[in-house]
Amino acid sequence: MNLSSARKTFTLKTLRYYTCATALHQPPNLHHFVQLSIANRSLLLAQQAHARVLTHGLRQDPFTATKLISAYALFGDPSKSKLVFDSVEPKNAYLWNSMISGYVRNCVYNEAYELFIEMCYCNVLPDDYTFATMAKVSGEVGDLGAGKWVHGKSIRAGFVMDTVVANSLMSVYCKCGDFGEGRKVFDEMPERNVGSWNVLMAGYRSTTDHDFDKGLLETAKCMMMSGVKPDGFTVSSLLPLCGGDDSGKLDYGRELHCLYCEVWIGFEFGFGCSSWVLFD
Repeated sequence: MNLSSARKTFTLKTLRYYTCATALHQPPNLHHFVQLSIANRSLLLAQQAHARVLTHGLRQDPFTATKLISAYALFGDPSKSKLVFDSVEPKNAYLWNSMISGYVRNCVYNEAYELFIEMCYCNVLPDDYTFATMAKVSGEVGDLGAGKWVHGKSIRAGFVMDTVVANSLMSVYCKCGDFGEGRKVFDEMPERNVGSWNVLMAGYRSTTDHDFDKGLLETAKCMMMSGVKPDGFTVSSLLPLCGGDDSGKLDYGRELHCLYCEVWIGFEFGFGCSSWVLFD
């Protein structure tokens, strides 16, 4: 039996177990049943699990409700997610985050923003996931004012120093044309990951400053010297510096190549291929 057949057999056996009426009486089994519907991308399974939740009077269980909200959002039905969300009282931060994320997944950004405002008015403390998601929403719709408001809320809540939140805030400012403010967020970060540097590089590429090539190169140097290993996105951001017939750009490419080899011995295949194209 190959791996694919084994997986199918396991799934069928698991489905038979979870669809037994006696097995579904316990809340933990319902949690797993909803998760199984998500893993198999089966709307029918999600609906069956939802029906069981209602039958056994478990609609107020926040964990199961969170799973159902995510399932319906995955299947492109955020309105059904909202029905589940509205049926639970009181609501914890995970429920709010799940519903907001469901709206974002389906590109229903206005509703996501309105729900975030409602969350704040209900005195539910947003967490790092909430702020990162709402910063993403602000960037997607290009609303700098909304991004600044989310930024301010994250400062007051004490999450602005979180790496994921800060990366999302940087992205908002860069997408909305305020690179200076995005750079300020970057400079104030206590810790940076490769995503932080990538957002900054993307910001340089989006500016109209004629010296952006120099700034991008210096950023790449600082990144590698700080010990952060570039990824595929980093390389793709830097390649425009090196292409064309301009001898200056070729010098940039050589400098980056040498620096990469010095800092990271045995560089990855992706960068190696790019270098062969560059120097061919």
